Amino acid sequence: MIRVVIVDDQELVLQGLSGLLDWESLGFAIVGRFTSAQKALGFIRKEGPDVVMTDIRMPDMSGLELIENLIAAGQRPEFVLISAYRDFEAAKEAIRLGVSRYIVKPFERDEVLATLEDIRRRCMDRREAPIVDPGRPASFRENAALERLCSRVARHARCFLLLSDAACAPSNDWNAPGEALNVIGFGGAWLISRQEGVPDLPPDSGLSRAHRDFRSFGRMLAEATISLEGCFAFSRQEQTADIQQYLCDHIRDNVSLEELSAHFYMSRARLCAVFRQYTGFSPASFLQHVRLHVGRRRLLHTDMRIREVAESVGYWDTSYFGRLYKRTFAMTPEECRLRRDLLH
Repeated sequence: MIRVVIVDDQELVLQGLSGLLDWESLGFAIVGRFTSAQKALGFIRKEGPDVVMTDIRMPDMSGLELIENLIAAGQRPEFVLISAYRDFEAAKEAIRLGVSRYIVKPFERDEVLATLEDIRRRCMDRREAPIVDPGRPASFRENAALERLCSRVARHARCFLLLSDAACAPSNDWNAPGEALNVIGFGGAWLISRQEGVPDLPPDSGLSRAHRDFRSFGRMLAEATISLEGCFAFSRQEQTADIQQYLCDHIRDNVSLEELSAHFYMSRARLCAVFRQYTGFSPASFLQHVRLHVGRRRLLHTDMRIREVAESVGYWDTSYFGRLYKRTFAMTPEECRLRRDLLH
């Protein structure tokens, strides 16, 4: 959705413009309505909407002053001026400030529609999603478009990367801002920023842990990938999420409970109790769950031999891997690979 803030000192004007069209069906979401430009300024600085529609003449701060303040703060959303006056001088100043359109009250539905269509094209051009290739770290370490996108999204202190097998639409629970990007090998990818909590996950998706910003994008990419491939969500309890991540990082290793408890400076009993409380798994059963689901994905999406798949997830005995796999998915690895080949 293209996020819009409307500013006009008359509440009836805000109501009229908001109710004139079905904004959502046009791809827009009105995220703020203000009768005070001063109050709108703080909200816009914090939330970073895509579009600001503002009256010219207001008592506490004019629309042009609002625009100048936002530009000075480094924000350049698409600006639309609203006025009951055909003010030539204001229009000239608006052009200088880079205002996209100028609409006159009382509103004409066709004029507002034409304005929104123009704004939508401009926003889509600006939002051309950067492309990230997980196999090429330079594609996210040296990607100016990705850096700009991350900077725009990271408005709150809890930032997440979501990856999905299918193209996914933003959820109302994500608490925008959120932006799509293209990650090769995945159907959908989103950067999400929230004040608190964790976003709801769409089906067949994976989510990174919460980060303060997107500067550790590579780490977030690895976390979201293993979350998706391993069919699990990181715990909201930080220490438990640390243990999950450690196990995932050592998916090919035979990590003993003694090693794990020593690494996290916890007794074996305490570590197991905390981990089960927040995940529903013991550490060993969690690791098995992740290994088998990652293995299943590699059987379905790669041409690795079954022995290679088993070893890649820490099972050096292919027969043992096969028995666990059949117990979990009600088919052998060979049957899984055969069904994939028949479907293709």
